[in-house]
Amino acid sequence: MAWDNKYADLALGNGQSGAGTIGDPWSIQRAATTAVEEDYVWVKAATGAETVLSGGFGQDLLAVAGTGVVANNTHLVFKCYHTTPGDAENDNFVSDMDVGGAYYQSPLDALINGIDLNKCGALSGNGQDNQFITFNGQDNIHFYHFSMRDTITANILIFAGDPFGITFNNCRFNDAQRVLDGTGDAISFIDCYGDDGIVAGPSIKIFGDGILYLGNVIKPAVQALYIIGSGSAIGNLLVGGSRGLLVVGEVLIANNTCYGQSITCIRIMSADTITPIYNNILMPAVAASDYGILIEGSGGTIRNDYNCFWGIDGVALTTPIENVKAGGHTPAIGTHSIEADPLFVDAANNDFRPRNPDVVRGGMPDISGNPGQMGAVLQKYNFANRGRMTDMARLGIIR
Repeated sequence: MAWDNKYADLALGNGQSGAGTIGDPWSIQRAATTAVEEDYVWVKAATGAETVLSGGFGQDLLAVAGTGVVANNTHLVFKCYHTTPGDAENDNFVSDMDVGGAYYQSPLDALINGIDLNKCGALSGNGQDNQFITFNGQDNIHFYHFSMRDTITANILIFAGDPFGITFNNCRFNDAQRVLDGTGDAISFIDCYGDDGIVAGPSIKIFGDGILYLGNVIKPAVQALYIIGSGSAIGNLLVGGSRGLLVVGEVLIANNTCYGQSITCIRIMSADTITPIYNNILMPAVAASDYGILIEGSGGTIRNDYNCFWGIDGVALTTPIENVKAGGHTPAIGTHSIEADPLFVDAANNDFRPRNPDVVRGGMPDISGNPGQMGAVLQKYNFANRGRMTDMARLGIIR
């Protein structure tokens, strides 16, 4: 693929200006309407401030016209940076907002400390009830490090014409009806954050195949993530709401932490499919009445093990797994699953690192037999220096 570097600057506001060069960058609106396949658009953030977008009723706030082409493996990328862009033409795709960069903010940090406007390209809909972007049959478009908020009663994103290969990477979403409720294939949300300003549920709902939710932090007002089709939900932290993860179809569910859901952490409604559920921490709000896994509707079959079940009120769940499908069989929790407090460092302040050794070393082993870990927030298991070890009691994790 032969990339072309293009440049945009959020400080230029909502208008149509610029030539797309580093010396004469596009406005973000000009970038959206002008960039084409194989353009790698480096978007300079407006440091510490939001760029307010506007449009007519029902119109996109950011009208993305270009597309990649699946058959040609071509893509269109919009990536924010703070000070230093990369150089895609010479195979440097690194922004200073990427992991390891000085201006990277993880979704967990956004949950704990709020969205840092110095570490994202912040866009505001200014309460206009307009969506940001409609993807209409477009393919292979990728967004990095954007914050999109304040569409009030509108969804932030709309899918039409079955788009393919759309990804949002390390983006933030807030103050809207939903992030997305649409149909498309190979859609990914990776390393993203959404909070309870997303007022309807689920926060993200996708009908399609090859859906990926990876490493996201969602604090939903109602429900968090929904897949109808096939895909994977791996390494997500879902805090609060009524349901964490909802699945209709063949979906791998692994290494998620679901905390404080008022009905169930995971809801399965998958006829004639198998749903693997491994290495999760499932901790609903009320142990006596809420579930770790709820199988209902058309039901389906789960393959589950190496999960941790507990209630945030400090006792074991009365019903870790419930099957309300007529005539359905309720599975056991699994031979290697545990019913124990994961001993989070400080869940009240969103520190979900587990301290229980049975969680830290109780996940499914890797191909060498080394123990894995349950949950989304990984924790080091610290061994005492062998040369100075006096007894096994010195083995420990966070104190």
